[in-house]
Amino acid sequence: MTADLLGVLLDSWDRNNRVLVNLLGALPSGGLEARALPGHPTVAQMLTHMAAVRLSLVQENAPEAARPVPEREWAPETDPDVIARNLNGSGAAVREAVRGRTGSGRMHDDRYDHPLLLIRTPIEWLAKPFNPSGREEEQNGLREWSWQLGALLSC
Repeated sequence: MTADLLGVLLDSWDRNNRVLVNLLGALPSGGLEARALPGHPTVAQMLTHMAAVRLSLVQENAPEAARPVPEREWAPETDPDVIARNLNGSGAAVREAVRGRTGSGRMHDDRYDHPLLLIRTPIEWLAKPFNPSGREEEQNGLREWSWQLGALLSC
């Protein structure tokens, strides 16, 4: 892979993270406490979970780029500045892990065939429905959450 392509992919990763942080900053008062459906995580919990999963994946696959993983993966953090710092920090850790492993030619330690695949998982995570109960009526939980987030942003 050429260095130019790696740079383009990492820039895309950074832009996706900025979009997420900008959405966080655009939430109205009370938006972090919104839920897609009763019993589902809040917007804040979904975002803190995302940051924690990123850090866990880096720790498992490229420990040289690891940062501390939060004790509570679904933390109900209510300070958007803390959530933004966590998203930016975890995004930077993924970037560092991918750049370092790709540059050195080393594969990841745990579950990925190629270092670039570490970027794929957090993006795929956004596309999958949140369905903790397995009940069919909850299969579109994340889709509902994203629609609700859109409604909050248009208020």
